[in-house]
Amino acid sequence: MSDDEIKYIPKLTGKENYAEWKDCMLALLFTKDLDDYVMKLDTSDAVQKESVKTSLLIFNTCSRRIRSGIKPFTTPPKTIWDSLKSRYEVSGLISRENMMTKWMELRYNNSEKFENFCHKWDKAYNNAKDTGYGILQGSDETSALKEFRSHVLLRALGDHFPYYVESCYQKLRDGIALDPTKMKSDIIYTIN
Repeated sequence: MSDDEIKYIPKLTGKENYAEWKDCMLALLFTKDLDDYVMKLDTSDAVQKESVKTSLLIFNTCSRRIRSGIKPFTTPPKTIWDSLKSRYEVSGLISRENMMTKWMELRYNNSEKFENFCHKWDKAYNNAKDTGYGILQGSDETSALKEFRSHVLLRALGDHFPYYVESCYQKLRDGIALDPTKMKSDIIYTIN
């Protein structure tokens, strides 16, 4: 984990910036495919290394005062996450988190038309954005938001359209920006 990965994450100092910190952390963990470690409690040995990596990411983005109560090598990231949430989240933000989670966890399945899935995905995204979720604020055209939305869409596609999904991941590895609107259009064109 490099300093570049966390330099845009504000240090968690307390209730006054918990919402912004959480938004940024979820985005970072999601792009590293580590978000499950704060959403689910899994203590199996197979995930120990990734679990510690996730705990360290959380630890490194907290102020010294808050860090003193975190043991990243022995405490599961879900436990750390829930503890920080219970201490610093201001009530009333739950629906905002639920909207974001609903959008990020939406998955395509073959029993529905892809166009219908796209409408559901767009609606879930807009609902999350309308709640004022920090990472989703600003123009849909900003490169950081496009990249984040592209990652969410690729994850939503799962094992469907494997060649297309792999070509998108290759573009990302090559440093080529993706546009989720174009990605959806490409798939619709391919299947029609």
